[in-house]
Amino acid sequence: MKAIGALATILACLCIFAMSSCGSCKRFVKDTKTNIAAGTERTATLYDYNGKVIKKWEGKIDMSESHTETYLLVGEKRVIIHGGIMVVEEK
Repeated sequence: MKAIGALATILACLCIFAMSSCGSCKRFVKDTKTNIAAGTERTATLYDYNGKVIKKWEGKIDMSESHTETYLLVGEKRVIIHGGIMVVEEK
């Protein structure tokens, strides 16, 4: 019974947090939805350092990055990018 009460309290706090109008709250909610859904509809374009398009991906894309790499999960295909300029737009 205590577990149900604790869960209800946590859910209520999350709902209040999600309904908040602050920018960081909205980003947190969006990030959480994207992580649960394993991506969101995006267009990702990789450019070389002269501005020429190398490759473009569209569809449900999950993205993460490190200091040296960008990781894309496009459908079931994983793409690891070293270098270049990556522009990602949500649809």
